[in-house]
Amino acid sequence: MSLLFSFSFLAEAIGQEKPRMEIGPVKENSKKIYFTLTSSKPFIVGDNVYVLHIGGKAFWLYDQSGESDKKTITFFIPENDFNGFGPGSSIYLTYGNRSMEEEEMKEMSTLEYGQCWSLGQFSKTLLTK
Repeated sequence: MSLLFSFSFLAEAIGQEKPRMEIGPVKENSKKIYFTLTSSKPFIVGDNVYVLHIGGKAFWLYDQSGESDKKTITFFIPENDFNGFGPGSSIYLTYGNRSMEEEEMKEMSTLEYGQCWSLGQFSKTLLTK
């Protein structure tokens, strides 16, 4: 009986599609950039952390908001780092992976159930006043 329950739970978990992630408002405040991401599903709350990767740098200091639905997360990026990103640098979000090479993230982001998302290319125009 428990084996049957395990298989049905696994099938249900596998049947879930990967959440869609999008870049939301990106704002400057007190020498910090607030880089907001939104998700089609609630962000996971657990032992691992989300990591934002931009142009070879990783950021894991963030605040999870949208308290009722948990679909918004805002990363804090030092202004100097933000100003140092080159145009066209790749942007990725990973869950639980602090140090990954860009090629590895690129491949992992294409997996239907991988915990890595490609968020596009960096541009200073992302910053909204």
